[in-house]
Amino acid sequence: MAEVNIENMPITAENLQMLISHFYSKSHDPAEQMRAHSLLSQAQSSMAAWSFVWDLLYLNKPAEVQFYAASTLHLKLVKFWPELPPEQRPALREKLMSTIMTFSSGPKIVLSRLCIVMATMALQMLPEDWPNAVEEIMEHLTSERQTQIPADRSLWILLETLTVLAEETQTSTLQQQHRENVRAKLDRSAPEVFKLLERTIPDNVPDSSGTNVDNVCQALRCSSAWLQLQLPLSLCDTLSTKLINIVNLCSQGHDISNAGMADLAVEALTNLLCRPNSQKFPATVMQIMEKYMVLMDVVQFQLNSSEPDEGLVCAVFTLMVSVAESHSHLLLESLLQPEGTSARNTAMRLIQGILLCSNMPGQYPLEENCSQMAFGFWYMLQDDVIGSDPIPYHQLVQLLAPVYATLAEILLHKSMLPEKNDLENNWNSEDRESFRCYRQDVADTLLYCYSILHESLLQLYWNKLEAALLSLQTNSSSWRHLETVLHGFLAVADVVPMEEDRFLPNLLAGLKALPLNHLDVRVAGTVLDTVGAYAEWINHHPVALRDVMPLLLLGLDCEEVATSATMALKDLTRDCQPSITPFCSPILRAAKQALSAGHLKANESIRMMYIVGRVLSICPLPDILSYLDEVLLPRVTELQELAHQVPNAHVKASILLRLRMVSTLFSTLDTRIPTDDESGEAGVMSVRSNPGQGDAPEVQPVQVILRWLLPVLKSVIERWASDEHIMTAVSSSLKYASGTLLDDCKPLLPEMVNLLAAAFRLHPQASLLDTAKQLLVMFALDSDQVDLMRALLADSTTVFLRVCGSSLSLSPQSDLIQAFYNMHLKLMKKDINMVAQSVGENLSEIFKCGIVSLSLPECGASKASAAYLSYFILGSREMPQLNQIVKECGQELTTRILRCIGGETPRQSLDPIIDVLLALNKKYCEDLSRWLTSMLTQENFPTHRPSVQEKEQFAQAVLRERANKRKLQEKVRAFSLLCRGLVNEYGEQQNPFF
Repeated sequence: MAEVNIENMPITAENLQMLISHFYSKSHDPAEQMRAHSLLSQAQSSMAAWSFVWDLLYLNKPAEVQFYAASTLHLKLVKFWPELPPEQRPALREKLMSTIMTFSSGPKIVLSRLCIVMATMALQMLPEDWPNAVEEIMEHLTSERQTQIPADRSLWILLETLTVLAEETQTSTLQQQHRENVRAKLDRSAPEVFKLLERTIPDNVPDSSGTNVDNVCQALRCSSAWLQLQLPLSLCDTLSTKLINIVNLCSQGHDISNAGMADLAVEALTNLLCRPNSQKFPATVMQIMEKYMVLMDVVQFQLNSSEPDEGLVCAVFTLMVSVAESHSHLLLESLLQPEGTSARNTAMRLIQGILLCSNMPGQYPLEENCSQMAFGFWYMLQDDVIGSDPIPYHQLVQLLAPVYATLAEILLHKSMLPEKNDLENNWNSEDRESFRCYRQDVADTLLYCYSILHESLLQLYWNKLEAALLSLQTNSSSWRHLETVLHGFLAVADVVPMEEDRFLPNLLAGLKALPLNHLDVRVAGTVLDTVGAYAEWINHHPVALRDVMPLLLLGLDCEEVATSATMALKDLTRDCQPSITPFCSPILRAAKQALSAGHLKANESIRMMYIVGRVLSICPLPDILSYLDEVLLPRVTELQELAHQVPNAHVKASILLRLRMVSTLFSTLDTRIPTDDESGEAGVMSVRSNPGQGDAPEVQPVQVILRWLLPVLKSVIERWASDEHIMTAVSSSLKYASGTLLDDCKPLLPEMVNLLAAAFRLHPQASLLDTAKQLLVMFALDSDQVDLMRALLADSTTVFLRVCGSSLSLSPQSDLIQAFYNMHLKLMKKDINMVAQSVGENLSEIFKCGIVSLSLPECGASKASAAYLSYFILGSREMPQLNQIVKECGQELTTRILRCIGGETPRQSLDPIIDVLLALNKKYCEDLSRWLTSMLTQENFPTHRPSVQEKEQFAQAVLRERANKRKLQEKVRAFSLLCRGLVNEYGEQQNPFF
């Protein structure tokens, strides 16, 4: 094909046809095709499109040309309707109807598009210009005088047009008043439409070889669309019966093509009772719902057949669940009616049907995918029950308790783990993840069961557990039954009351005898997870520790269940710390053995240090120090050796592990206890007497560890200062240590500060500033440490300003900026004079850097700098040094704020900047007036979009709001939209400043 110059082509039918061919040709360059697409789009927007579409809508044209023409006409009707003079609209309507007749035999893609065009035209002309649009379309296409095309084809066109008409009414962008008028007109036309649908939908399944099937399917689609309109349910009685009959007939093994017909009928039935206004007709809803119950026979028929149609079954279950969720309140009201009433029977049958859905035969997700759809309904039902008044609540619980008890049993069965061989051979990763999520949904649903059943659920599970334990003694392969019952107990752990003493003691005592080492690792893991889940309950019943502690310690030796064992021990040592004293020695021995065995993963080793810290905290000081010598000192030595090795990924991972282990120990090893008068950043602590000794310990164990660690950290910093992950771990270790030690870290404070300062000079990082902030908050006002703290603040400020001053862009330093201004803001709130004296002349540079940081696209950094500037300005009037800085930099700050409002920053970052503007207006109103006037009188500032008058109005609006932040936000946001050219997008019709 010869190359064609497609630029500057006049808009003619021939040229457009050539462009379309050019666009669809696979032999052309993609760039050329994009230019063709652009020109075709421009042609669609032109006035000439009203004419050229008819030149392209000829049967002898290629299908893609015809489709382009039909699509162009649709676009013109949707977006350019006002272009068409009112007097030309009837002629266009007649021409469109004639063209549809011409294309009645296809291509179908063009015919369907033309039907959409006809529906769109009806929507535009209803109700004033074409008040009887629906009736006239129906009359034209069903009239006996219409002999141009076969009756079946004419009916299909009519149904397609009516379908689109109802759908477009729901989704089109018509103005609200016009939409309401159109809906009112469609409501009046609905009876005739429904009569047509009832005539079209047969009482018997049509012959799949005839065109009648297409018309029936189209009638079902049309029903689905019209049933979404806000029509009275009384209109839909006959149609709903027809739809139910279709589903019933399709389920009886007719031609396979009817399966799709059943899905369409179910979708229409769903739309009938799930539309919002259906709740206005409760009596009619229950009558229609009663008819729906026939479909449960369809489900039973399918489930009992040798080859059930799972698609049909799922479609019916989807209908039942959707209807029940939409009318859960009505179901409960029906259940409260006298026994034997049809409404009560219908409600109970529907609930039993959904129970059948939850009990869908087969393994999820390999063999069935229906059971998961009922989870939401069971939550809504119990939530409505719990929200009921006391008297109906007790009646409903009595009625629904058997249902939820059955559901609890079903869920135990459905959530049972597959056999190991089956899992390995037949389950891919997606199936396993789906089943994991399914089990979590089961666990959530069991919580809902407990809210109805309470203790009776525990009774049920205890009976199941006894049977599972007995079965396991004779058949080791029956572990799956034990695991699923334990999963049930695990699911309700958070809601079982602390005073429960009938079943949980028996549960934990029953677990004691389990041969953990010989169980399948999956059931062993669930055993340990269950113990951990009841840690808070065990704290109220510490005698249970004798039953569960041996299991947990045994689990530490098993690599496959070490994760569950360490998590459970972490929960127990956290929640039951006062009660674990008798078990301190066994726990510490098991921890030492597990750490030295080398089978623990990184997270498990870190978690183990948490456990060790909690246990050591209640041990005598000599025992603590002895244990640390044996367990921790070797790891500190290893860390020292690693610090001198050539950096690589393996060395980095090893250093990170040991640093995180030490940090975790620092956070949990605390031989003090909080007092009742906790206050301040880290809280006030009192020394707890050392167990077994009369005097308080002279030294905190963390102080001993920190003395070991500080020289090692120095070596790590020298080689790894540029590594963000390593330095974060170093910072965390110092932060946790100082948080635990409080005043006891003073002897080591100079060395800690020197480490932080040295690391920050080598490679400034946000984590170092976070740790520095904690030390500064703790000791900045301590008379003994004031010089050291001021030096730390001054040194970190100098380094920060040097980094920011030498950076071409501040975005790479956004984390550092955020941490720096958060630190300075915290310190200014503590003592603004101390900050000013520490940083001296750098205070002005900090302020200026904060101004520049307002424009950063990173929200955290801009928010932190804005908060700092706001506080600085609000406190500056009382301090000459700060006041002078604001006066000198105010013009620059105002300029930056206006640029941010104008579009220099994301809109979500505007609120913190508004705080700065409000602070200026409160403390420097006259100066702000001068600065605003100076900047806003400049041409094209902050952008070219606002006029001079609009900028003046904005300045006046800002200056008026000195206290009301909400009103100032409204003015700034509106002006920002104006500057960014987004006013029309947000529908602003009036000037927001009047």
